[in-house]
Amino acid sequence: MPNATYDYEELAYDLYEASSELLDGLVAMRKQRRMTQQQLAEEMNVSQSYISKIENGQAELTTILTDYALEVGVRIDYHLEPAEKKPNGKRNFVITHATFDEPVFDASHAGDVSVRIMKIDVTTSLPSSGKSERANTSSISLAKSKQTGSWNVTIKDPKREKELADARQ
Repeated sequence: MPNATYDYEELAYDLYEASSELLDGLVAMRKQRRMTQQQLAEEMNVSQSYISKIENGQAELTTILTDYALEVGVRIDYHLEPAEKKPNGKRNFVITHATFDEPVFDASHAGDVSVRIMKIDVTTSLPSSGKSERANTSSISLAKSKQTGSWNVTIKDPKREKELADARQ
């Protein structure tokens, strides 16, 4: 649906050109990595002929998205970047390292109680929101297994648990 504030045909051209450039860039990256269509197909669990259709523009993977953008009047700018440029992703991570002593109480069958100190060494790597965050958001608990007698350390991080729950949805 044309709009008086922009040229509909020019937007259509820009969108389909961006889609074509995306495809050209992906094919170039596959070739740069010396990956055959067959190897890519195996990694994606599709047929080699499907990869060929994608690369020849017959699968029209971006057509719906391009048509959607055209009708709502927005340009799409695809950006391809080799993963090696940001090997750890785009998110900034805060690495926290702490060592502390935790008292551990052992009770014997005779009623004797002994206290020893267990050294706990914890390193966490969490995405940074860019805001100042409290350092003590994680909690650590110790529990001695009755079956094995070994100690289990549980680290709870409510923020990370929420991120994982959100990602599962």
